[in-house]
Amino acid sequence: MIGSVAINGLIGLVYTIVLLFALGDLNGLLQSKIGFPFMQLFLNVTGSPAGASILALCISLIALAANAAGVTSTSRTAWAFARDNGLPASGFLSVVNPKLKVPVRMVLLVSFLQMLLGLIYLGSSTAFNAVLSMAILGMYASYFSPILFMLLYGRRSSSPIIRGLGSGPFNLGNRWGPVVNIAAMLWLVLAMVFSTFPTVEPVTPVNMNYCVVVTMGWMVIGAVYYYLLGGKRHFTGPIVEIVEGM
Repeated sequence: MIGSVAINGLIGLVYTIVLLFALGDLNGLLQSKIGFPFMQLFLNVTGSPAGASILALCISLIALAANAAGVTSTSRTAWAFARDNGLPASGFLSVVNPKLKVPVRMVLLVSFLQMLLGLIYLGSSTAFNAVLSMAILGMYASYFSPILFMLLYGRRSSSPIIRGLGSGPFNLGNRWGPVVNIAAMLWLVLAMVFSTFPTVEPVTPVNMNYCVVVTMGWMVIGAVYYYLLGGKRHFTGPIVEIVEGM
């Protein structure tokens, strides 16, 4: 996993530098009749519609592979939440196909929700961008929470992590571990703040970043389900399996 992040990060950095040197007229790219600035950039660089199409196809194939990986990870995460009775209709959504050994129902649900996101973009790019910004904000928040709990409770001698499973292969100890935790949380707070900013000026109702509104809406929906619609009674926390002797 670490090698994959390092290699892809280096390749991505090189690719970004190449794109920046080849940008040319930025306004011309943004106002392209094609509708996608990166496709116009490929066309400008290659001077050939066929060459630009091949380069765009490479990006599309990468996006297709990333989408498959995203559906896989998201469906498994949602399935685990449904297995622990954390979602409406958990009994239906947590079923695993006995032949395929895959949560088919959850995969179909996640795929359907992704298609709805595409329909949102067709109706309003502002709403679509708000959902994307909310996803980024939520992702950063999901990173922040376990780091905070690790900093406050994870290194105590009574912690289930230390007492039951051990500290794992990556352990910087009680000296440098908290330093890394604090640095990571400071960076995440900075990233979350900037992810709420509008992307252009002057700010109008059309280009405003509504991710805070969307995020608070989802939090209200979650709170209503958890406290008023029975979620608190059914969800008792994740299932933890501790192997003896570890």
